[in-house]
Amino acid sequence: HDDILFAPHKTPNFNISEVRMKRGDQREIIIENFRPSEYILAALRG
Repeated sequence: HDDILFAPHKTPNFNISEVRMKRGDQREIIIENFRPSEYILAALRG
């Protein structure tokens, strides 16, 4: 399940500091320290 990767209380042995997205030549950080990045927050704001 994807949710396990992003739930620190379920996976205390893992510290996932970043999740990145690659789309063509564009690379964006989408999760930082289990929180949405500014890129994601800006996209949600529209």
